[in-house]
Amino acid sequence: MMHEEYQEKGVTYIRINKTKARVKYNEGKTIYLIQDMMRLPNVWKKPCPIHKDGLSSIGREFDDHVKDFQYYNCDSQRGHGIKYFIKQEEL
Repeated sequence: MMHEEYQEKGVTYIRINKTKARVKYNEGKTIYLIQDMMRLPNVWKKPCPIHKDGLSSIGREFDDHVKDFQYYNCDSQRGHGIKYFIKQEEL
């Protein structure tokens, strides 16, 4: 995994691996998903935030969100894998 860090509107987003993303999700932190061939700051695709306490997330596990995101958003043009980001202050 490459070290990636992006700033947008004064907020720093840091790339983390899937294991750490799962742990932070279970702690109630917001995780941002984007396809692996996309950069975080771009005009075509915004990162998809997932968090445990949202209305659509009640009773949903981390892997359920990841599978849904991969099914609906990943393809040969944007990438089949997923990159996980978290805000720096939530680390």
